[in-house]
Amino acid sequence: MLAEDKKVAPGASSKFFEGTVVSMTADKLVMLNTQGREYSHSLAKEAKLTCDGTVCEAEAIKSGSKVRVKTNKNDRNIATSIDSLDKDKEFAECCS
Repeated sequence: MLAEDKKVAPGASSKFFEGTVVSMTADKLVMLNTQGREYSHSLAKEAKLTCDGTVCEAEAIKSGSKVRVKTNKNDRNIATSIDSLDKDKEFAECCS
């Protein structure tokens, strides 16, 4: 199952999803989307992870944190980047 699509410019090569972390391991994110449905994303080998705007490891992304997940448009099950918020209230501007 896939998380809710966020608005992305037409023809963009990526999709963005927002929600809350249920669990996070070195290779998999389980999240609730903004409607409360559970979804999972495997992490790409070179996935970029940030916590409050700072590069971090998967172990630093905590259950209950707000997340924005970027995936390839053609494979929404593989996360290419995950932005996590713990202290910050809002994400930086999305989808650039």
